[in-house]
Amino acid sequence: MSFQAGDSDIRRGTLHDGRWIKPVTSYYSTSEVIQWLSCIEYETTFTEQDIASGLFPVNLHNLSVLMRLHLVTFPFENTAMHYTADHYMDVSPEGAFRRLVKERQGSYCFGQNTVFLGMLRGLGYRAYSGLARVNKIPPDSDDVDYTPLTHMVIFVQPIIDSNETFLVDVGFGGPNLAQPILLSNAETNVVLGAAPPAGHRLTRGSHPSSSLDWHLEVTRDIENPTWSIRYAFSEAEFFLPDHASASFSVSMAPGQTMFRYDVIIVKYFLMSEEESEIIEKTGIMERLVGACRVKRQVGSKSEVIMELKDEAERIRAAREIFEINIDESAAKYIEGRVPAISKHTDVKVD
Repeated sequence: MSFQAGDSDIRRGTLHDGRWIKPVTSYYSTSEVIQWLSCIEYETTFTEQDIASGLFPVNLHNLSVLMRLHLVTFPFENTAMHYTADHYMDVSPEGAFRRLVKERQGSYCFGQNTVFLGMLRGLGYRAYSGLARVNKIPPDSDDVDYTPLTHMVIFVQPIIDSNETFLVDVGFGGPNLAQPILLSNAETNVVLGAAPPAGHRLTRGSHPSSSLDWHLEVTRDIENPTWSIRYAFSEAEFFLPDHASASFSVSMAPGQTMFRYDVIIVKYFLMSEEESEIIEKTGIMERLVGACRVKRQVGSKSEVIMELKDEAERIRAAREIFEINIDESAAKYIEGRVPAISKHTDVKVD
């Protein structure tokens, strides 16, 4: 299918042919939706009957609230890939729900966005999932070197009587979106990221084999931006088997992404009032990043708060700082793997 819409159609924030996303029944029950809302501490109380009756207020504001609450509740992490016997990341709807909501642990993009998509549909949002190619070149560079389709994203039309479409993503880790971004390449379509003053925008570009690609770009400083592409995506819809296959490739196939080569843990926290004042009340989160060291970032300031000398220290940090429940005996499963601290070369997350 070739792209036919004019530039004005791109800027206005709809899918390329003006499509309306159809409502789809969630793979989660109303009971599981309620459990998730409780887990992320969504303030308003709804009953299962309320959810089943469509009484949840589906709108852009609530979409933003749900996104932020999800981000600060569940860490972005791949510890199951390295500290379990089968080195497997279960990103099925059942497995991801168990990992996040029941066990209060985390996952990477496929687990995070699988849960978020199912919950949005369960609440009445019109949404579908896509796949993206991540740029392996670090930020602050104009170069691109794309992975295969190894990242899950979500498209949402949050306004009941509109086909305005937003990109949503709760599973990118470091430079994560903190709010929905309109599917538009307008120059004014810029949003703050999860670690302000970082920000995001969407631009159009082309993969050599496609004319439908969008780019999510990031800058470390929204006031003095230097933009770099974080991932490229089309508007094509993908489904659970596609995500399961892509996740298996990410976790098991050498050379696809950084996840096989590092233990990645990113945890967001709501900032204190004082910290928020420092960056002119634009900030919503701080973050901690763990690999072979634990870093705390508030705004553009980052400091190392702990150097991890062995696996026992890393497991203890995962439990005490990131609230990820890894048993000390699990250290045996990472022995001989590239991310083991005895062999490790630190990988940059952001």
